[in-house]
Amino acid sequence: MTTKTQERDIKSVQRGVMLYSVSKSGLGTPALSGADSLQFSVTDNGVGDYTLNLLDEASEEDLVIHLQSKSAGISCLPGTASKSSIQVLCFDDLAQTNAAEGNFSALVYKRKRSDKV
Repeated sequence: MTTKTQERDIKSVQRGVMLYSVSKSGLGTPALSGADSLQFSVTDNGVGDYTLNLLDEASEEDLVIHLQSKSAGISCLPGTASKSSIQVLCFDDLAQTNAAEGNFSALVYKRKRSDKV
């Protein structure tokens, strides 16, 4: 029985899409883990305000993120995005007015320049 290695990114000549999986933990000093954690750094901008910085080549377009909170009672939402970073905002209320420390998992999508036709 042979096994095949599975690639973690999605590549397409037509779209040039890459997908990264990363998790943020730590309510004091943030830390990253996950399959692609070495492709990012995290900046703590204050309570419930984080920036994921892409260390790889910048995207052709603004980064897109899908978030899942890993902290009970905390919602995490995308904030400002650029071609090389994306802001994550965490709140402990439905009105999204009370910032709170939170952990999250993220899928980050980017369009790779070298694949663009």
